[in-house]
Parts: sequence; C-alpha cells; structure tokens
Amino acid sequence: MTQSLAWALGIGLFATLLAWPLGWWLRRSPRTAIFWVITPLFMPSYLAYAGWGLLRAPGSFVGDRLELFAEQGHRWAPIAAGQALAFLGLGLWCAPIAAIVLAAAFRSINHSVLESLRLDSSSPFRRALTLVSLTRRSLLAAVAVVALLMLGSAIPLHLAQVKTLAVDLWFELDNTPARDHWRVWLHAWPLLLIAIAAGWFIAGRLADPDPTGDATANLPEYSSARQTITALLAPIFVLALAVGVPIALYATRLNSFKSLQLFWTLNARAVAHTATIAALVALFGFMFAVLIAWGLESRRPASSLIRVMVRLTVILGLVPGVLIGSVVNRTLGSFTWLAESPLIVVAAHLGRFALVPALVACWVVRHEPSSQRDLRTLETGNRFIPWLKTSGLPALPSLLAGGLAAGLLSLHEIESAVQVMPPGQESLPRQILQYLHFSRLEEMSAAALWLVLVGLALAAITAHLLRPLLSTSTIRRTRV
Repeated sequence: MTQSLAWALGIGLFATLLAWPLGWWLRRSPRTAIFWVITPLFMPSYLAYAGWGLLRAPGSFVGDRLELFAEQGHRWAPIAAGQALAFLGLGLWCAPIAAIVLAAAFRSINHSVLESLRLDSSSPFRRALTLVSLTRRSLLAAVAVVALLMLGSAIPLHLAQVKTLAVDLWFELDNTPARDHWRVWLHAWPLLLIAIAAGWFIAGRLADPDPTGDATANLPEYSSARQTITALLAPIFVLALAVGVPIALYATRLNSFKSLQLFWTLNARAVAHTATIAALVALFGFMFAVLIAWGLESRRPASSLIRVMVRLTVILGLVPGVLIGSVVNRTLGSFTWLAESPLIVVAAHLGRFALVPALVACWVVRHEPSSQRDLRTLETGNRFIPWLKTSGLPALPSLLAGGLAAGLLSLHEIESAVQVMPPGQESLPRQILQYLHFSRLEEMSAAALWLVLVGLALAAITAHLLRPLLSTSTIRRTRV
C-alpha cells in the first residue's frame, strides 16, 4: 500500500506539473482546444508506457547500455529504467485530466487580479507563487484525481514490475477459487475505503445542478494568429511527448509496412469482437447519460435517487478493474446465456467507465441557466418529452460524446475483461498484452499504431461533439 500511494501521488504531482501550461492555455483557448487536450486519454495507458519503453528495447542504444550495466553487476538498472519510463508515460497520459481541473480554477480568477499581477514589478517567480496560492485547492484536487485513478490501475505498473496493491489483488484473484473471491475484497479494503470516500465527495459536488460560481467566465479568445500560435506551443510540446513520440517509436520498430496489413489478417476476429463490445458500451453509456441528465433536473425523490446512482457510478470507476470484473462474473456469470455472450463483458466495462457519461451529464446540467430550468419546471414538471424538446436536444451532442468516450475507453480495457471473458472469445487488448509480455515488438507496434490512429480519429469526433459544452463563451466557473 505504501508503494501504491507513493507511485500514485508521484504520478499525480508530475501530471499536475505538466498540466499547468495546458490548463493555463485552456483558460482562454479556442474551441478546438478540447481535441488537443483529451487526445492522450484515448491512447491506452499501457501503450503510452510501452511506447516509451521501446527506447530500452534490445538492439537500441539505451537497451545495449542497460544490458552492459546488468552484465557488470548492476542488475537493478534495466528495472529502474523501465519504472522511470512508466512514470513518464503515465504522467503524460494523465496530464489532460489534471489540466481540465486546473482550467476550471484558472477561469475563476478575476481578470483584474491577473492584470494587476502582470503590471506588478515583482519577479515572474513571485507572480507564479501568487497564482499557486490562488489555486492551491485546485492544484491539490488535480493531484488527488490523478492519484485516485492510478491507485486502481494495474497493467502499466505491472508491466514495469512495480509491486502495488492493485497488482497483488489481480494475482490473488487469479489464484483464488471463485467462491472465495470475497476474501480478496477484504484484502482490498484500503483501496475500497479511498474509492468510496473520494467518489462520494466528488460526485456529490458535481451532481448539484446549481452552480456555485458566476454564470460565465466571459474570457476573450486569442485575437490574433500570432497569439494563437504562441499559446499552442506549450500544449503541442506536452502532447508531442504524450502521443507523437510513442507513435514515432512504434513506427521505427516496424521492419516492414506489410505488418500493418498482416495485423488485420491475424486479428480480424479480435478486432470485430472488441469493436462490438465498445459500440454497445457507447450506446448504453449514451442512454445512461440521458437518464442522468433528465433525472438530475427532476423533482424529488427521483433526483435524489439519480444523485445516489451518480455517486455509486463514480465509486465503481475508482475501484480496481479486476474487482469490478470479479463482482460482475460472480453476479451475472451464473446465467449461462449471459456468461457466454459479449454482454457480460459490456457489463464489466460499464462498471468501469459509466462514470464518464455520468460526469458529462452532470456537467450538462450545471451548464443550463437556472432561469431556464426553473421556467421549464413550472411549465412542464420536468416530464421526459418536454425536457427532451427544450433542454435535451441541445445537450444530445455532449451526452453522445460521453457515451462515445466510454466506448473509446472500452476499446483497450483489460483489467475487468479478463475476469469475465468467455472461453474461446478473442480480445484485441488481451492480444496486445500478450505481445507486451513476450516482447513481440513487430506485432505490438503494428497493433499499437492502428489502435492509436483509430483512437485519434474517434477522439476528434468526441471533441467536436463537446465543443458547444466547453466553449469559452458559455462555460461556467465551477469551484473545485
């Protein structure tokens, strides 16, 4: 548990440091900013680590030096290098999450305060300290959110040979009969306690339809092409490290471009199965987002029930994925028709990623002007059809983006799926994990390139759907 906390907090601090320029850019960025920011999130975290890990692959300059160190008695060197690259890759992957938290804090700073800081004669270092003091709660929140996600993540740190509680729980589940899995849940009590406390608090803050801040930020967008290009330098630099470098490293490991074609020959069934599950997760996620958005604006007791659902969804999203898969397998696996169909895998993925459409729905509700909500409540009583015509239709693209984001995350989910995957069914993420375990670099690079490129295309669609919700002219100042 000590190593788990140390790694999670360390990655959280590193990701928040990287997210500072991204969050500051988001403060008054053009609408296309969201695409640049969320792009790394749709690249599997284990591929972000594996991409940088190619720097120490056999035959490379770094790999040969590490092999030489190991032969000289420094056997810790290859493991330490792998752990350092895992730290770097996960920090870059998590930076967009911290950036979104920081952007909300930066937007809440009054423009006059920033002007006075700019005109102040103090050093840039002291001005930076003042900004840190103004946003210290949000900085801590960014670190905490990233740390919470890393506490439940097993695969990247497992590949880097880091001993964490989430990895131990995975091994325990594999070596324990299904009837005794409850003992593993008892061993997981620290992670469960943290997930329950944090999930209940976070969801409670976000599920409140009445925003605590001002209605709009009213921050100007960049007025000239030169300002826009200058402002893009920081996010482009971070995103080049998070996405560009791993893609380039994967491309350099291909001995022949025929491997890209061979990928479809070898993995056609696995791709079709994985895409079907992801599409179902996206569909159910979209329906769940619509339910949450409508329910939060309904009268009690319906709205109270929906708030409890949001809290439970966020808590499940913070629990280690292997535990979610274990519970789904235990509860639904007794139904033969369900256990042998992809639906049981869809249920496990929704347990992990339903928090994404739920949080997008909460954001949609907070985005609606309170005067419009009150008027609709008086006239229609928040019945579903009137709500859909007045508030639902404008919000459908954002709600659809929430479902699509859940489907994208489902494309490379392994932890929960390994507990429920029916025998004989192929899975693309599990196939890639086997490539990583057995160092089959050619096949892994081809699969990673296809997965990342498809993810980028779908991320662009998701970002486009989120543009109205995240535009600088309408976003609310949400106190974190």
